[in-house]
Amino acid sequence: MLAAMTARAEEVQKQYPSADLKLEQKWWVPSVDFGLLMLQNDLPVEIRAKINVLFAKLIQHKFAPEIVTEARQGLRELLQAEHSDVMERVDEAFFVKHEAQFAEFHRQLQAVGPLPVGCFGGEPSTGSGNA
Repeated sequence: MLAAMTARAEEVQKQYPSADLKLEQKWWVPSVDFGLLMLQNDLPVEIRAKINVLFAKLIQHKFAPEIVTEARQGLRELLQAEHSDVMERVDEAFFVKHEAQFAEFHRQLQAVGPLPVGCFGGEPSTGSGNA
């Protein structure tokens, strides 16, 4: 899964050469790790589907700060009650650790046209756990 996402990020960078997608930072790793975490914790399909929509929106809106905040809040609402251990790990690994990278990524992506929702691997999946 990580190799496929790496290859897809490299492909997107080639499609948008004017944007520096900071591939060397491997900013997509927390998303892949989160997908694995969802599978390991056997989150219900309905919650995984909602999480996938949140991540697709992050990409579609080029990690705009208000969308990052919205996604973080959405994850809290989905996970806090019954999966607080997952929420804590996701919050630290994905949002806290990569906040500056998201801001820079958003800045870089302003130079390119709109990103399709499926630009990093297709429409959000409901059953695979990929976020």
